[in-house]
Amino acid sequence: MGRGYANGQFRNPNGITVDSLGNVYVLDLYREDVQKFDSSGNYLLKWGSKGSGNGQFETPDGICVDSNDNLYTVDDYNMNVQKFDSSGNYLTQWGSSGSGHGQFCSLSCGIQVTINGIVVIADAACNRIQEYSTTGTYIDEFGRLGLGALDNADFLAIAPSGNIYIIDGIKVIKVFGP
Repeated sequence: MGRGYANGQFRNPNGITVDSLGNVYVLDLYREDVQKFDSSGNYLLKWGSKGSGNGQFETPDGICVDSNDNLYTVDDYNMNVQKFDSSGNYLTQWGSSGSGHGQFCSLSCGIQVTINGIVVIADAACNRIQEYSTTGTYIDEFGRLGLGALDNADFLAIAPSGNIYIIDGIKVIKVFGP
């Protein structure tokens, strides 16, 4: 794994996740692709290119995997979430620019899937966390700018208990899970 444009190399990796078989997926901001490696680090495949169509990225910024080994990527410029199977086949996407339900102000690296199959996404510029089904149906949101609320929620992690931990500016917030 070197630095460049050849398969197995990176330009600016900024997202990583591991599936149930130990395969490693790396999201690269500058290459605008996802590369898959086996658990020993051997290159297996890649997908994605620059653009706004299905399976394309422009400023991809986060990646996670669900219990069925489907992958979810967030794209800050295209303001969407895309879902792929573990072979890189495009399945669906959702989101658009805005502050309403199902819209994003600014996506960040913060995307995870709970053990209950809820996709949890940090929408940093809107100071909120949004929740979706694995098919992209909007469920709920929490947070908003203000006293005792979120202020630049960017990264998140989900514990096995279902609790959500959010890096919000310079503090970590614990939220009891769904």
